[in-house]
Amino acid sequence: MNTLTRILLLSVLGLLAGCDPKVSEQDLSFLATQKRPLTANVVFSHLGQVEIGPGAYAYHFRGTNKVVEFWISPPPLASQTSAQSLPVEIALVTVSVEGAKRAIIWPEDLKGKDYNEAIGALWPQKQ
Repeated sequence: MNTLTRILLLSVLGLLAGCDPKVSEQDLSFLATQKRPLTANVVFSHLGQVEIGPGAYAYHFRGTNKVVEFWISPPPLASQTSAQSLPVEIALVTVSVEGAKRAIIWPEDLKGKDYNEAIGALWPQKQ
């Protein structure tokens, strides 16, 4: 493999690694004192920005197969916001291990509740 190919390969791998931020339990410590509303911008300032896919903003834990997911709230009515400012609010935060049930870790009043019931109350069409 020539030098140029190695450089390109390492650059692509670096970009891919940068697109999938890793977090630790300590990185999530801001949730212990976080009150509502929790917005996507607050999450990004603590953990880095990720692309939203179908579902939630997801961050993988370093060295494990655990994932923390930040589930968004339904958007407010158009009459309640301006065109310049449409906040993306986080409704709940879950942690899961591949193949296991999601555990709600934020907000405090939803900790320990069933994820499917909680998300169904927010987004009835997801049931």
